[in-house]
Amino acid sequence: MSARRFFSSVLATLALATAACGGGDDATGPSGPAPSPGGSNPSPAPSSKLGTLDVSNPTTVTIYFIKVRACGTTDFGSDLLLDPNDGVGGLLSTSEKGHWQLAPGCYDVRLSPSNTLLHVYAKQIHSNIQIQAGKTTSVVATDWQPYVPAT
Repeated sequence: MSARRFFSSVLATLALATAACGGGDDATGPSGPAPSPGGSNPSPAPSSKLGTLDVSNPTTVTIYFIKVRACGTTDFGSDLLLDPNDGVGGLLSTSEKGHWQLAPGCYDVRLSPSNTLLHVYAKQIHSNIQIQAGKTTSVVATDWQPYVPAT
């Protein structure tokens, strides 16, 4: 077997193994109540059983991921921006707002920014966000701070 063919086989095997493993630590979902699908760019109809999380981005940096976890847990769930009903196209750009309906409870909300070769920003975690049935709770992205690796 030629070296080129061998390396192609190894790469294909690694790609399949990686795809089968899933998304890593963040792919396990929240340990508490799971977010319900159905976020929307226009405000969703009020629900007496669900609350609405409203996230706005007044910054100059696009948000690539919005994830939530139940307070007191360690694993963030799926990216809310991947909701096909969201209407913001998988990103929350400058001046955009998104709305998602969640089960009532306490959540930590993590906003992950776009990063470029010259600018790497730290994620923002908004802790202890209380979602109440039939009400809207807002989270606003703040100025992004440079990412500093742990030493």
